[in-house]
Amino acid sequence: MSVYRLGYDRPVWAIVKGQDMNLSRRAQIQKAIDIIEQTMEEEQEAYDNMPEAFQGGEQGEKAQMACDGMGQAVDELMNVLER
Repeated sequence: MSVYRLGYDRPVWAIVKGQDMNLSRRAQIQKAIDIIEQTMEEEQEAYDNMPEAFQGGEQGEKAQMACDGMGQAVDELMNVLER
């Protein structure tokens, strides 16, 4: 039996290995998403626990900007996984 699949110029094991690496990278991206989401939740909780005076000030604004940025990062990474 040939290690080459009909119509492919690479051995079958190379094709499967490439898929495994792709699944590994996808798993790494999903792990990054999970970490960012957890961090975003913690930042949002810290914001929610700030006194209102801080929420409306520079410290609160920075926390909200951080949450927004992390949310955008998650959205972009999710787009990568959907491709």
